[in-house]
Amino acid sequence: MRAAVMTARGQLSVVDDVDIEEPGQGEVLVEVRWCSVCHSDLHALDGETLPPLPCVLGHETSGVVRALGPGVDSLAAGDHVVLSMIGPCGRCRQCLRGTPVACTRAGGPGGLTPDGSTRLSRGGERVWRALRVGGFAELAVVRQEAAVRIAPDVPLDLACVLGCAVQTGYGAVSNIAGVRPGDTVGVVGLGAVGVAAVQAARLAGASAVIGIDPLPSRRELAEKLGATVTLAPEEADADAVRAWTGDHLLDAIVDTVSTPATIRQAAGMTGRRGAVVLVGVGSLDRELGVVTADIVMNQKRILGCYLGNCVPNRDIPALVDLWRQGRLDLDAMVTTRRELADLGEAFEDVRRGRGLRTAVAVAPGGVTESARPADGDPGNQVRRSLDS
Repeated sequence: MRAAVMTARGQLSVVDDVDIEEPGQGEVLVEVRWCSVCHSDLHALDGETLPPLPCVLGHETSGVVRALGPGVDSLAAGDHVVLSMIGPCGRCRQCLRGTPVACTRAGGPGGLTPDGSTRLSRGGERVWRALRVGGFAELAVVRQEAAVRIAPDVPLDLACVLGCAVQTGYGAVSNIAGVRPGDTVGVVGLGAVGVAAVQAARLAGASAVIGIDPLPSRRELAEKLGATVTLAPEEADADAVRAWTGDHLLDAIVDTVSTPATIRQAAGMTGRRGAVVLVGVGSLDRELGVVTADIVMNQKRILGCYLGNCVPNRDIPALVDLWRQGRLDLDAMVTTRRELADLGEAFEDVRRGRGLRTAVAVAPGGVTESARPADGDPGNQVRRSLDS
């Protein structure tokens, strides 16, 4: 099959000789239609979080179920699905403790299955699946819990961002920070995850949502989608926050960048007992860089956020419902569509901050086939309602 294989740091090639096994116990074979490029993919390609090699990157994926392994009882061939890099079993100790993203049965690093396979190979050599999916390939084998059925009328080029970006941003606000009506919220970094967090804060009833990003285009979009105000990083400090919140600091702030500088800045804008939610991963040796006295004396909470601590089969359907109601804008988040042959340009979109998410049509001709009227979709309805 055709797939984009990463063979070394910075080296990615589209080839047509990758082999895939039949789905095993509790697994499904999915024909990949769309896979969008996440910063996690870029970090892997640039060597900041180098995965086992060779590997297939991509995890924000949507497609159609083509075959079922033994024991699959939740899906059928022909189902449209969104794939998630975590498919929690719901039965292990971590799932029962309320941390489904730490599920011990979800699969090992590089997509390693319990029987020691990744389901992919090339010329007899194992090919790894980055973040358990390997979405930049025509076919993917995943656990049934990691494939969430959606209705056939949900556009797959929009649905793919539910696999990571929207789950993460939404979950950071709802599942990790626990934002309540009237809370004040900040978001550092207004890429796809940040914009999803802005929308989630609006949906949660936040009284003020402050977005921070160096790019004017992203700040403008965030304001259209629910931010009370947006600021350039050099403008964002405690005094700027107080000017928009009624003279108090933030109850919660989501940092999608998570460098020592942004974490320190985020903590400085957070009030007593407030939550600083860290989403960005970056290099594995990155440190916090916060002033511990501020954290201790003001009882601030620094919380890690991986995939928003979401349960895909619970949260993705809820997000689709919000999209149908015109309350969650997915259309605004997918700003560019490219073919798999142009995957290098899709990575450049992320590297240069062009747009929010670039969705890659894995099936040939997919970009042309996805064309649909600009008006009438729920995303445009959201933007019109917020502008009115």
